[in-house]
Amino acid sequence: GDLIKLKYKAYLPSGQMFDSSEGPGRKPIAAKFKKQPILNPGVEEALATMKEGGKRVIQVPPAMAYGEKGIKIETKDGGSEYLVPPNAKLQYELELLSVAAPPP
Repeated sequence: GDLIKLKYKAYLPSGQMFDSSEGPGRKPIAAKFKKQPILNPGVEEALATMKEGGKRVIQVPPAMAYGEKGIKIETKDGGSEYLVPPNAKLQYELELLSVAAPPP
């Protein structure tokens, strides 16, 4: 139930970044750990063993990421494409900026 603030970058098996908490209009994730999904079970498992200020690069197998479904998005022309293909092993760069006890 701790409140956390997290910076991350997420990469496909090709090395292409598909998501990040940095860049124009983006900011670190602020969330209540274990009360709401952060990114995926693989990231949550890594966060559970990290300390404030910690940095880690992790590999997340498909079963602990987006599995057989992947992540499909709509394109501007009305079609769709995969942001994350099915059965993709993903890499994340994580930085746990802060950890705080929730308010009483």
